[in-house]
Amino acid sequence: MVRRATVTDARAIARVQVESWRSAYEGLMPAELLAALSVDERERMWRGVLGSSGAAVLVAEESGALVGFVAVRPRPGDPDVGELLALYIAPSQWRRTIGTLLHNAAVEHLARQGCARAELWVLDGNERAAAFYRARGWIPDGRRQREERPDGFVLPEHGMSLDLRRTGGTARRV
Repeated sequence: MVRRATVTDARAIARVQVESWRSAYEGLMPAELLAALSVDERERMWRGVLGSSGAAVLVAEESGALVGFVAVRPRPGDPDVGELLALYIAPSQWRRTIGTLLHNAAVEHLARQGCARAELWVLDGNERAAAFYRARGWIPDGRRQREERPDGFVLPEHGMSLDLRRTGGTARRV
């Protein structure tokens, strides 16, 4: 089941994010960065996000447990562009269609908000994520950035885009 997140979901969202980062980014991010990830710190961050009106956060539940989430928003200052900010699934639930359900709900949400295009960032080397998005119609768009984190680590990323007008505002079913 996919539903809108509430502030009470912050801890479970944080737990999924930390577990997912540690599994998905092993070998792609410095080990000390992954080891230092804190569910408490992430929970505080998600409480702030969920308590504001900026991003829409959707969660997936299975048997009453939160197993994944996605966060999206129209780009501030450019509402024609939607941003997929985060999509993470508990590693035990990978390859079980939960990511596709959340992705599709997020894309449809952005289209309903009037976005003509969606953009996201993928960590360089994260071929699993890039392949997931390519299979759903996203294309590399040539954007590059180096995310400078507060902990001093710099993460190189590349951009991908999805034309929501071409998809008719509905996600590709995979």
